[in-house]
Amino acid sequence: MKIKLIKSLTILGSFIALSVAVQAQSNTFWTGAVDENWSNSGNWSNELPGVAGGYAIIDNGGTARITSETANFRYANIGIYIGPGDYVGATALGYLFIDGVTNNTTGNLYIGWNGGSGHLEMTNSYWRTSEAFALGFASNNPLVNSTAIFRNSELYTSMIVIASGNDGVNVMTIDASIAVSSATFQIGATGHVILQNSGHASFETTSNMRGHIKFIDGTFSSATGTMTAGPLSNLEFVLSSAETKLSVNELILNATSTLTLVEGDEAFVGGESFDIFDITTITGTFGTINTSTLAAGLSWDLSELYTTGVVSIIGAIIPEPSTYAAIFGILALAWAIYRRRK
Repeated sequence: MKIKLIKSLTILGSFIALSVAVQAQSNTFWTGAVDENWSNSGNWSNELPGVAGGYAIIDNGGTARITSETANFRYANIGIYIGPGDYVGATALGYLFIDGVTNNTTGNLYIGWNGGSGHLEMTNSYWRTSEAFALGFASNNPLVNSTAIFRNSELYTSMIVIASGNDGVNVMTIDASIAVSSATFQIGATGHVILQNSGHASFETTSNMRGHIKFIDGTFSSATGTMTAGPLSNLEFVLSSAETKLSVNELILNATSTLTLVEGDEAFVGGESFDIFDITTITGTFGTINTSTLAAGLSWDLSELYTTGVVSIIGAIIPEPSTYAAIFGILALAWAIYRRRK
């Protein structure tokens, strides 16, 4: 417990230190005076990012687009408020689109910071950050609403933090993409991670999860790491023929943790089974398990949830009375036709 506390304080301390450093360094701010090209020096207040040596900051509601592998920077903050005093209610906003960048290595990438809201969309790209990726971080509980969408892309970083210390809604969508942290993957109370179209997220050491992970078609894994599902956390599985699985070494559950099981687009008929957990050790149980309503005659079987990680649909669909009436009507008509011909 002491080690985990030290790690958490270290992470928080590094972000607070960054907040101070942002105000102190020689930064370059996005003006968008010429166009939306990140690599056009005319769009920045103090030279191109990387040349200025400080932080690349978009806080004016502007939109920047990166389509070149040479668009390097040390740190980028998209939607950040760095003014003095109370951060609550700040309206800084920024948008960043990354498309077709196949090999790029940068420093930190932060989307939504200290009262600002940021929006990132990465498509068909490979992106490596040498330090951290953060979505919706705030040191003073301001309202931050930020999004990050990864489509057919790969993100590699040493730390992923979603929704830390704020009251907004922060959503990371991993769509046919990979998001890998070589250390921690933190999801705050207002954080949401959506895995779809074979999306995959992984971490190496720890994942403190107080928010919401939605498995539509995808996996969340760690070969040796531990996921701690904190108060009011929610693991949601939309069950269909697509793979939806949490695969970690250890899962620690809280008395208020929730598991949500939802019938997908393929209606259940009975006899289906879904392997949603591949976990060596599960400590605790879910405080709440929500399941979607099934057709008459079907029921959920959760007897193997904490052992093999399998949930099943048992029984057989009972036809509605109207179905029986229709069948009877068809048989009666057939009998009448038969009698007439005879």
